[in-house]
Amino acid sequence: MRPTPFYYTLSQRERESSEGYMLTCLMRVRSEIAELATSSDEDVNVYLAHLLVAVIQPQYHEQYARYGAVREIDLLDLLEEPADKALKYRVYRVNADHRLLWLGVFDNLLRDREPEGVDLRRRHCTEGYGSAYYHYAAEYDRMIHRARTPIAEVLDKLSGSFQLYEAVLTRVRQDYFDLLRRVSEPSLIRFVGGLSETPPESGRIGD
Repeated sequence: MRPTPFYYTLSQRERESSEGYMLTCLMRVRSEIAELATSSDEDVNVYLAHLLVAVIQPQYHEQYARYGAVREIDLLDLLEEPADKALKYRVYRVNADHRLLWLGVFDNLLRDREPEGVDLRRRHCTEGYGSAYYHYAAEYDRMIHRARTPIAEVLDKLSGSFQLYEAVLTRVRQDYFDLLRRVSEPSLIRFVGGLSETPPESGRIGD
């Protein structure tokens, strides 16, 4: 039986499920962003929390290896079968998720390496594709089920506010994922040494 992943919350000195920790981080960040502070969008919060947990799991990378497209033109090769709505839904959703994660969580690490202006143009282009892919994924989900489903509603929200949720993920990364930048090496060594009595299935450290 596969162990349930969890985070160790430093401030409370207790375990917390990965999804629960991510959801808490997202809700805290949303409350500080004016455009989102007055709306709940619990369905989007849950979706993003699961996405942040999924990206560290092998299944996510297996899905992207099968359906992901590095270049937009490569996407056409994955959509050759016009009648397969389920395939198109999966391709669009996987690529939209990957672009949202890349821009929100990982892209900042590479910004300084691009010539001036190049990265910004590429970023805006990728944001446009990500928003469009969520829209198409929602449309194909409605075609498949012949009804408006909860997941389609979430995908529509992500499509309509792609840049806003990108900013949410960026803030989550900056506020909660930069542990090594905020903790001195001796302190981290002492902390890790103090976890020697923690069961081996633990592997994630919260804020």
